[in-house]
Order: sequence, then structure tokens, then C-alpha cells
Amino acid sequence: MMDPNTRADLRHAVWLAVLYWPNSHLGDLSPREDIRGAFRLIRSRLRAGEHIQSAIGALETSAYRHAYM
Repeated sequence: MMDPNTRADLRHAVWLAVLYWPNSHLGDLSPREDIRGAFRLIRSRLRAGEHIQSAIGALETSAYRHAYM
């Protein structure tokens, strides 16, 4: 079970990814597919042994990298 703060951080990071990732502007992928991609990134980092907060941070970093494209 995830604590409420971690859950809120995860939701915020996924929201940022949907908002800023390039496909959200180009329309190639639907928001649902961007959400799936965000969770795929989180799960792959968790499988690699990272802590959940580190994985969330990586997702936020990826989203912010695309913010001004």
C-alpha cells in the first residue's frame, strides 16, 4: 500500500507527463497512452531497484525536460 503523500506525488508526476510530453501537443498518442507510458517508466525504474520517490522524480524530470519544446 502506498502512503497518501507518495500517491499524490505520483499523480502529480503523471499529470505533468501528460501535460508536457511531446505527444500531448502533437496528438500522436492519446492522453491514456501517455498515462500508460508514464506508469511504464515508473515500473521499469522500480524493477531496476530504485525507490518509488526516485522513480517519481525521474518521471517529473522527463516531463519538465519537454515543457518548453
